[in-house]
Amino acid sequence: MWTDVNTGVLDPARWANPGRAPPQTDPCGARIAPMRIQSVTVGVPAADLRRAVEWYRTTFELDTPDLEPADGIVEFKLGPVWVQLVEATGGPHDGSTILRLGVHDASAERDRLKALGVAVGELENVDNVIEYFDFPDPDGNRLGLYAEVEP
Repeated sequence: MWTDVNTGVLDPARWANPGRAPPQTDPCGARIAPMRIQSVTVGVPAADLRRAVEWYRTTFELDTPDLEPADGIVEFKLGPVWVQLVEATGGPHDGSTILRLGVHDASAERDRLKALGVAVGELENVDNVIEYFDFPDPDGNRLGLYAEVEP
């Protein structure tokens, strides 16, 4: 249950958008605008930036990078998400994050990547709702593709 951060009282009459959290206010009572995410960029470390660019181009069937905003940074726009390859200087990445991207047919994409020599994992099916598989990039970053299962 949402309550006003200042008073601790639930006041649905103050809600500007039913079904959303009530507006937040600063200590003086002025309304604080909610955060509105405009885009998403995922940073992916790369030990060899040139090799990583070629791998991402081939794997995701991309042309040239969309942006190269600074030395050691290359960006590709994949649907609504920006993937930012960043030249790694601090040693190996621990692989604790994963970049998952939605596709139309996970099985077909798995077959395509396997034919390219990518070390793809098994295609997993979750309750006949979603299918996914994981695979590493050349730097050991974990990636995954998923698709909704059509009824």
